[in-house]
Amino acid sequence: MSLIMVLKKTRNYNYIDYELKNQIYLKTFIRQLFGFPLILIKGLLRTD
Repeated sequence: MSLIMVLKKTRNYNYIDYELKNQIYLKTFIRQLFGFPLILIKGLLRTD
């Protein structure tokens, strides 16, 4: 993966920035996606 990253860096710096932004967006999306059910599960466990 490091070689691919180096190749991308030499080609286009904007692409790296775009990839990083995409990763951050995906992480926040996954957190929201899994975070909401986790809150619900915690709430159900608390009532039990």
